[in-house]
Amino acid sequence: MEMIPANIFSGDDLQILLPRLWELLRKQTERYTSKDSTSVTIETAQELLASLWYTITLALDETHIPYGRLLSDELMPFVKQQRHACKWHFFEKAGCRPNKTGH
Repeated sequence: MEMIPANIFSGDDLQILLPRLWELLRKQTERYTSKDSTSVTIETAQELLASLWYTITLALDETHIPYGRLLSDELMPFVKQQRHACKWHFFEKAGCRPNKTGH
């Protein structure tokens, strides 16, 4: 995968990480299609995967968590953590706050 820098993960590491990313992509695809389908175009899948990778690495960079944790920790919390942080940042810039449920 071109988006994952080769100097961060070994070949063995990628054999652990990639199936975990595919599962996350499957879940994101269901979310993208409102659970109507798990089929999307290759371009859409690439965009979703790039977005997931960006979100995960941003969360790791901001929290100073080593990339190696992606091999053992659940990946979805990294996505949810960053999604939550981005939502609050958006509302702060807009001068308003979401309600208590986060919406």
